[in-house]
Amino acid sequence: MSEANQTQNNIPMNQELGDLPAPPEGITDDDQLAGGAERWQNCPLRDCKRKHELLYEDFYLRDIRTNRLMCSACAVRTEVGYIAREVVKATDDKFFTGTQVDNFITLGVMLGASLVGNMLSLLLGFWFFAFFIGGGIGGAAATFSRRLTQGRITRQVPYFAIGGVVLGALLAGPVFFLLRTGFLILDLRVIINLSVIICSIAMASAAWGIFLRRI
Repeated sequence: MSEANQTQNNIPMNQELGDLPAPPEGITDDDQLAGGAERWQNCPLRDCKRKHELLYEDFYLRDIRTNRLMCSACAVRTEVGYIAREVVKATDDKFFTGTQVDNFITLGVMLGASLVGNMLSLLLGFWFFAFFIGGGIGGAAATFSRRLTQGRITRQVPYFAIGGVVLGALLAGPVFFLLRTGFLILDLRVIINLSVIICSIAMASAAWGIFLRRI
């Protein structure tokens, strides 16, 4: 009996997983067979449970924190080494402490900032200034939003921020002309404006980086 088969026999199988599946045809290397048995028993993820090519693949990296043998689907490269996906998520959970309320606070702040910034860009009229207006207001609004939520953040916060910027951009043209003329103009030529597009892109870029920061 090979060393791999002895390893498989010595590992108590999880009753929920059932029996260890047979390796794909052509895989006879003892290390690969032993690795498949270890992954089947210890991996909490489902990638290698569904794809037996991953279960028995020639991949021997271990998580630097738990020493768990990983497959290529669950290994995440970090600055300090390779870490398993579930370990990365558990670490991130300590950082992402925000709630849905924080998401909507961010949405409201960025919507208001986008509305003001894009209307200011329309007022100045020269698209070159829109880039600087968007970057400055976007960064300031994102910083203010993070302070308003006391630093709490969720995985979805950057997307709520971008959503607020887009909504503000769509409203900026009609609101701007409503204030100037007293008429609500719903026309694509009013809504889609070069200054608004440039300002919104600059604002979204500045805010995105701030909301992704861990501090």
